[in-house]
Amino acid sequence: MIDPAAHARLERWKLSLLDLTAANRLLDVKDGKTTIPLPAVDPVQLAAALAQGAAFTLVSGAGDLGTQRTERTEQTERSAGKEGAGPAGAAPRTGTAGDAMRSGRLHTPLGAPELARRLVAIRRAARAQLADGGVHTLWLGLGLLTWCAGEPESASQEPELHTAPLALWPVELVRVDGGSLQLIEAAGLEPRFNLTLGEKLRRDFGVVLAPEPEPEPEPEGDAGDELDVAALLDAAAAITAVRPGWQLARAAQLGIFSFGKFVMWNDLDARAGELIGSPVVAHLASGTGDAFAQPSPAAQQRVTAVPGDQEAAAAARELLAPLDADASQLAAIAAAGAGASFVLQGPPGTGKSQTIANLIVHCVAHGKTVLFVTDKRAALEVVQHRLQAIGLGEFCLELHSHKAVRAQVVAQLGRVLERAFRPATGPVGDDVRLGELGAALDDHVVALHRVGPFGRSLHDVLGRLVELRTIARAALTERDAAGLDRSGFERRQHAVQDLAAAAIAVEPVATHPWRTSAMERWPLDGHERALAALEEAAEAGRALGRAVADVAGLVPGLVTRTRDQLHAVGALAALAAQSPRPGAELLTQPRTGRNDEFTERIALIRARGGGTLEVPRDPGAFLVLASRHRLLAAEVDDRFTDSVAGLDAHALWAQLRRWMHRLAPLRFLALRNIRATIHAAAMPGMLETDGAMITALGSVIAERAACAALVAAAEPARRWFGELGGNPVALDLPKIDAAVGWAAELRRAFDA
Repeated sequence: MIDPAAHARLERWKLSLLDLTAANRLLDVKDGKTTIPLPAVDPVQLAAALAQGAAFTLVSGAGDLGTQRTERTEQTERSAGKEGAGPAGAAPRTGTAGDAMRSGRLHTPLGAPELARRLVAIRRAARAQLADGGVHTLWLGLGLLTWCAGEPESASQEPELHTAPLALWPVELVRVDGGSLQLIEAAGLEPRFNLTLGEKLRRDFGVVLAPEPEPEPEPEGDAGDELDVAALLDAAAAITAVRPGWQLARAAQLGIFSFGKFVMWNDLDARAGELIGSPVVAHLASGTGDAFAQPSPAAQQRVTAVPGDQEAAAAARELLAPLDADASQLAAIAAAGAGASFVLQGPPGTGKSQTIANLIVHCVAHGKTVLFVTDKRAALEVVQHRLQAIGLGEFCLELHSHKAVRAQVVAQLGRVLERAFRPATGPVGDDVRLGELGAALDDHVVALHRVGPFGRSLHDVLGRLVELRTIARAALTERDAAGLDRSGFERRQHAVQDLAAAAIAVEPVATHPWRTSAMERWPLDGHERALAALEEAAEAGRALGRAVADVAGLVPGLVTRTRDQLHAVGALAALAAQSPRPGAELLTQPRTGRNDEFTERIALIRARGGGTLEVPRDPGAFLVLASRHRLLAAEVDDRFTDSVAGLDAHALWAQLRRWMHRLAPLRFLALRNIRATIHAAAMPGMLETDGAMITALGSVIAERAACAALVAAAEPARRWFGELGGNPVALDLPKIDAAVGWAAELRRAFDA
């Protein structure tokens, strides 16, 4: 007899899992974002082809849409004597479906772009849900039942219609050569009847719609459990014949369908008595709030053990924990080994997965089996990988998602049975050194939690320091701080609090007039000294006022009312006193040249063997070009002697480029004189190949173009740089760079 309170809680659990509203995709597939309609297929033939390993490509195009015919329409035509007439008869549908089965192409009315988008979206959603929760959600709905939610309130109102799949066939979308997607049957999963639809029809309409079971199983195995799609469609057709507005479409629809919660609801509904027989489930269902009664005194003792407990420490030394574990984690392993039930809590990254792996190892070593259940497949894989890393991976049976295939599980069992090691032996040996190390570690834990004269344990102090890690740290000046007891610490804490309270009267301290005073106490002549200091400050203020007035007479428009404005005027004066005396236009042209413009243009000249550069129009551009010219001139000096000035670099470059890819004899004759001319002007040992000559001549051409642009800008350069100007190709660039920086800083100071 189930307790009424527990029964009520079970019912609430069941209601939280059961969704029989139209929002459930298993009851209404109108939302087309993650579904693809396949109206021109025969569900029975498609199911048979998938079961035999066929693969299908989804293509855009309506196909023979006349094949999507509802049972209601066919029955009406048969009653009117139209059976077999026209393209809507049974024969065309069978022929079209057969053509689809043979060609491996399933037609959908979606356009090609929309079909491609939905295929990618559906495949991504299915793979993400499989990776996250280990649940296969990509199914092919076979047979679409359109049912009415209820009678309309008035004759003019349309009935509320919903369309749901009758059968669900597990499928996958796989990539093939060329990147296209093909539809195949998902391995390891069984087709199933839409139980959610069946429960909805049973509850709301009293209609029992379920596949007829086979009377006797087949000799080879469990073939009797196979879903009979044809029988299911016939049963649905019989229901639609007697219900106005209901229709059956012998078609298919590919989409994302999830019924994991319904399976849990079905378990709760069918096995409530068995579940409530579990002490843990009974305790949770009762909801009394009492502590859980452990199955044995040993389990109770392990759960309530505190740090330093000698008996718990002795038990911890008997644990088999191959992975690192602290004291609290060892306590959890010991409690599990004793058969206790408990909740292990901790934020991410604190070692819960590692503790579970240790717990499994310890329990398996003592002959126990462990079922590790989670709604995240990643959590299962983390624990399995940890066990595999220490050589215990073969003791794990993966019973989730696509790995729960009968053949794979049997193979895993076979590998375990072939091993010589058998669980239930427990840790062996009486290593004295192991006992000594365990005792030392236990003493360390006891010392960590021992409360000293300060009134707190080291464990508590470290925890408090972690809480205060974002607070500003002040160094202790007291020499005896390390030896403080609790009362001494509290006295000094009260003194700091009193100081903070006394400071309230002069807050904010940072802006108080006496904040910079260095006096430790008020002297006898303090009044006179303060008056003298104030008079000195007043005289300095008057002198500052006179100086500001003089500056304002020279520079009209200056505003000097605040401290920041006075600082700005002072900074401006200091900069003006450091003037390198450039030209006036350098102060009025804040533009700077872009490095990439000249770099790209010079590279283009070298590649083409000729061209010109734009004359610089501002100081920044001039300096950038001058810097590039220096680099080009250094490159030319490295490769040529002074006689390079007499070379027709462009003509030589053009002849080299013209003949360098011709046949060797012709190239030698054509370039013999050209090579001699270049070698005569080149540095010894340089320019031994035609490619090196072309590169060097490109440098000469680019250097001359840069020099010409600088010479053309000689007049504005003298205006820009004043006394620093001169020969535009021999300027003191570091000084000019400093002058440009000074001018920019001066402009910023003047703006301030």
